[in-house]
Amino acid sequence: MGYYGWKHNCLNCGNCRTTRLAENCTNKDKAFTNETSGKVLGINFNSADLSWSYPEDKKEKLLCSMKKAVEVEVDLKELQSLVGQMSDLAQMSPFLSIFKKPILEDLALHIRAGESTKR
Repeated sequence: MGYYGWKHNCLNCGNCRTTRLAENCTNKDKAFTNETSGKVLGINFNSADLSWSYPEDKKEKLLCSMKKAVEVEVDLKELQSLVGQMSDLAQMSPFLSIFKKPILEDLALHIRAGESTKR
């Protein structure tokens, strides 16, 4: 069943009348019809060549966070953010999970020291 079949069924289903489908997005972000590429859950996918890529904005943010964590002392909240960013990427490349270990150890030290994310 293609998109239009799904849309027809969803609109005519008694239980689905309150469910709204996302409108098509011209940027191919979240909702796009009859396309071979687009962004799904923040990751760029291309079904024609079976590839994925990490968006430039996320890549830049992750690299800046990593650089800051290496160059200066960061607080608990910043470490938690970095772990979340790395986990996001590691879902697509499980081998990258090994790079989280030193950061998780540093995170544990902050927590053991009683540091809080509350300010």
